[in-house]
Amino acid sequence: MTAALQAWGVGRVGLLIGAAVLLIETTATDQFLLPTFPDRLNGWALVPALVALTMAEPLVDRSPDLTRHATRSPVVIALARLALAYAGAGAVAGYCLLSPDGRMVAAYVLAALSLAAGTVALTGPWYWVPLLPISFAWLQHAAGDFPRPTFAIPAPTLVAVVAGSCLAYVGASAVREEVQRRQ
Repeated sequence: MTAALQAWGVGRVGLLIGAAVLLIETTATDQFLLPTFPDRLNGWALVPALVALTMAEPLVDRSPDLTRHATRSPVVIALARLALAYAGAGAVAGYCLLSPDGRMVAAYVLAALSLAAGTVALTGPWYWVPLLPISFAWLQHAAGDFPRPTFAIPAPTLVAVVAGSCLAYVGASAVREEVQRRQ
C-alpha cells in the first residue's frame, strides 16, 4: 500500500498541505488587488480554489493498466484515492478551523474538493479545464466579502455535497473499469 500511496502522490498532498498552511499564515487576512478583479481579494478566498485545483490530482488514475490488474476492486481503489484527497483537504480545513475567521473557510475547502471530485468523475485527467474558470468565477464572487456570514454553508448541505461527490467518483470509477473490462 505504501507504493500505491507514493504513486498516487502522498508526498504531493503533504507538500500541498504545507503550501496551503503557508498561504493561510501569510495572506489570509491581507487584502490585495489583482487585475480583472474589481474588488480586493484576501488570502482566504484563494484557499478553496487552491484545494480544488491541487488536491484533485490523487483522484486521477494515471495508470489504468495497473489499476485493471490490481488485486483489489476498483471501488476499493477509488475509495482509497478519495481518502487520500480528503485527508489532505481535511488537514487544510482543520488548520482553517484553528485560525481566526477560518470556520467558514473550512466548509468551503471541503466543498471545493467535492466539486473537484465530481469534475474528476466526469472528465478524468482533464479535470483542471472546467475547474480553472470555476475557480476564477469563485474568486470574482468572493472578492471583498469572503469569509462573511452570508457565505455560510449549512452542515446538512455540506454533508450531502461531499457524499454525493464521493458516490459520483466511486461510481464513475466502477463504470470505467467495467467498460475497460468489456473491451
